[in-house]
Amino acid sequence: MSNHSQGLRKQIAADVSAPAEVVEKLIADSLTQAGEFHSMLTSEMLGFVLRKVFYTIVAEQKVAQFDLPIVHNVSEMSVAIVGREARIAATVHIHQPITAFIKFRYTLENDPKNPKLLRLKNSKLDVEEVTRAFDVPAKVALKVLGVEKIARHELSNPNAIIARTLPPQLKVHGFDGKITRVELEFIGDDNLEVLLTC
Repeated sequence: MSNHSQGLRKQIAADVSAPAEVVEKLIADSLTQAGEFHSMLTSEMLGFVLRKVFYTIVAEQKVAQFDLPIVHNVSEMSVAIVGREARIAATVHIHQPITAFIKFRYTLENDPKNPKLLRLKNSKLDVEEVTRAFDVPAKVALKVLGVEKIARHELSNPNAIIARTLPPQLKVHGFDGKITRVELEFIGDDNLEVLLTC
């Protein structure tokens, strides 16, 4: 990866991380001191966390089976918690090794069989892949990557995504353990109750 690409990747990562840092520090401090984090997150706070989660998930992927570092950012993240569900719209902008926009629209709700778990409402996930008109390599790379399949797999268990992607983000704030329990439940009209234990 060129120095320019590395610099761009670091800048984007810093921009994505900045809004989530306050929430991450609260979580890390609480887990370190009390062994658990229990709080309510608003739509805005959940948006910060989900933006970082999306960024992390995309960074883990390979493009066309090549382990190339992806330079990307989450250019849109809109979260509205209404009626005990969260309507989410996100756009991932991939800068390198291909150029593309991937737009996601979905709703998370409490799992009626276990209200401490979230699930994809009606198993519905809208994914739109946007590339330049004649950019065949980008279209092929996205097809091979299987964006919708990856997103559907990851979103099949939002609690597990948090347990997997959050601990590395908390290391910079002094927490170096594992999250063993994640409970998420929409409460009221604009809150997600979160319980994390280590």
